[in-house]
Amino acid sequence: MFVDDVIPTPPRSDSTLLCRRTSSRSYFMTSFGNDIKSPDFSAYKVTRAEALTLTSDRPWSWRKDPDVSDDDQVSHYARSSGSTSGSPCWGTNGGSRAFSWDRGHLAPNKIMSAHPNECEGQWQTFYVTNAAMQYDDMNRGSWES
Repeated sequence: MFVDDVIPTPPRSDSTLLCRRTSSRSYFMTSFGNDIKSPDFSAYKVTRAEALTLTSDRPWSWRKDPDVSDDDQVSHYARSSGSTSGSPCWGTNGGSRAFSWDRGHLAPNKIMSAHPNECEGQWQTFYVTNAAMQYDDMNRGSWES
């Protein structure tokens, strides 16, 4: 998964390296900054053949990561399918719904759909440790199609 099989060094001493895999496959790795309750980076590998098979929908909602202390994670909040105002992951503008942040995948859910018979990789992309705060207009748009 990594260049020359060298695992990247986390940028801060209190970051947690989270390797997402099953007994048969590695999916992605995330460096999670416990102090900032947000990921530092994520790494994954996709081949050309895999990229040509990406077909999956987004059937899951965000959830806490069982490998990281609850105190080090933001609150999870499942956005309803009909919502257009984003997901109040890191709060809203003064508590109102007039402004909110989306959660953006660092390791994309769709990339993990290259192996449709193995849902585990996709499921793991919905841990909040794989979510970066994004302004909703930057997380939605033409790039999605």
